[in-house]
Parts: sequence; structure tokens; C-alpha cells
Amino acid sequence: MKSYLMIAVLTMGTMSSVWAADSILELSLQDVLTMPEARDVLDGSVKFYLKGQVTPETVVMLKSAAVGNVKGNATEMGDRYACKQAALAALVSFHNRAKEKGANAVVDMVNYYKQVESARNTVIQCHVDHPFASVMFRGLFAKVAKGQN
Repeated sequence: MKSYLMIAVLTMGTMSSVWAADSILELSLQDVLTMPEARDVLDGSVKFYLKGQVTPETVVMLKSAAVGNVKGNATEMGDRYACKQAALAALVSFHNRAKEKGANAVVDMVNYYKQVESARNTVIQCHVDHPFASVMFRGLFAKVAKGQN
């Protein structure tokens, strides 16, 4: 009986250390933008450009920067799906704020988890720390040349 109890205690200790670890999943920005759910909430009037991506000619760079921080429930959805949902929610927030400011693009977007900047021109980072999946961006609102965005 004592050995079963010891195994149970050791297993629980191992599981809690696995759950406590913060892991990073990388997602393609394009994969998030082409999700079926994205078509319902992003109207195409605002484009998104990660830092390092080729962007259209910028007509006006608005001085305001934005930070979007969204968490999803990784336990219920699974890590990858929760990450995509969190990234989409952050993009929707940027989309709505850009339209309010008269911008048609968010440029120089970087991953900004725990205020540490990480720029990759095609990759969004999602930090999974169970039970949550977190995506945090920082970017600049801009007006880019019509027909090029």
C-alpha cells in the first residue's frame, strides 16, 4: 500500500513540474489570418506586418504604438488551437484600434512577451503556461499606400 502511495505522490510531483513549465509554440501569421474564424472578425481593411517583413510604402506613420496581450485556455482547447485563438484575438484588437485611428496597417509587429521583444518576420510566439496560452504583440499603426496594402 505504501508503494502505491509513493508512486502516486511521485507522479503528481512530476505532473505539476510539467504543467509549471512555460513552453513556446511558434505559429505562422498567415495560418492565423486564414483561420475560418478570422474571416468573421477581420474585414481586410487593416493589414498586419511582422518586423522584418516587406511592407508597402508607408504614407503616414502614426505615433501611437499598441500592445496586445491575450490569453486562451489551453486546457480546454489544446495548446496549438488556444495559441491560434489568442493570436487572433490580439489581431482583432489591433484591427479595431487601427480603424479607430484611421490606419490601414499595423507594421513592425514584434512578439513582446513579458516586455521582452522578439522579432521574427513570419512567426508569432505563443507562450503556454498551463492552463493558459498567451500571445503578446507590440506594433505601430500606419497608413500605407493604397493598392499596396
